[in-house]
Amino acid sequence: MPERTCIGCRAVAKASDLVRVTVEGDLVRVAFATGRGAWLHPTRDCVTSAVEKKAFARAFRRAVRVPDVRELFGSVEEAHDNDRKRIRT
Repeated sequence: MPERTCIGCRAVAKASDLVRVTVEGDLVRVAFATGRGAWLHPTRDCVTSAVEKKAFARAFRRAVRVPDVRELFGSVEEAHDNDRKRIRT
């Protein structure tokens, strides 16, 4: 199982335990897309930490706009739940 590093807490975890985020234009999105991506635990602490540390700009190596933390966390949580459902079926 591939491992990735969460940009919020910097812990290494299985990719299946994380959510991949990408950039569309200059806005961070939770969506599968080709190209550079960043990985986050689906927790409020990791999302908040990544925003506060400006980890998205470092991960994507460019300036990006990050949605409101609540909106971004909701998207991360939803994507993680959908991945879990897809794996079970």
